[in-house]
Amino acid sequence: MKKTLVIGVGNPILGDDGLGIHAVRQIYEEYKNCKVLENVFFKEISAGGLGILENILDFEKVIMIDAVITGKYKVGKVLKMRIEDFSNTLHSTSPHDVNLATAFEIGKRSMPERMPKEVVIYGVEVSKDNIQKFSEELSPEIKESIKEIVECVKKEIE
Repeated sequence: MKKTLVIGVGNPILGDDGLGIHAVRQIYEEYKNCKVLENVFFKEISAGGLGILENILDFEKVIMIDAVITGKYKVGKVLKMRIEDFSNTLHSTSPHDVNLATAFEIGKRSMPERMPKEVVIYGVEVSKDNIQKFSEELSPEIKESIKEIVECVKKEIE
């Protein structure tokens, strides 16, 4: 089995933005006593592109879970995405950071041997209103989508 990292991205005190964190915790709970964990690692990250980059080095496969706002889908829609889908994003946790696609490009150019060969991103459509207020609670639509995310990630791992 490939050395795999499952990353939950988000801020757990900003409502639905914390869905990646909640999802990775749930997946870990389901796997924590399984032999499969010898090659599967779990991480919670509240950082942007460069913060993510430094955490994915030396893994063969990375599975990321994050909140996204495309404006094209109903809130709670689970999307399987690629790095390229993030090339035009502007949001980052810091004005001194870069978007996810740019961070991956930096990694590929500067240390290609340490970059993962496979990256899978599960994004869940969220409402802007539910990621800008302080709350540790997820909206009902997002809570429901976590069930689907957990199943998708389990298939990726097994």
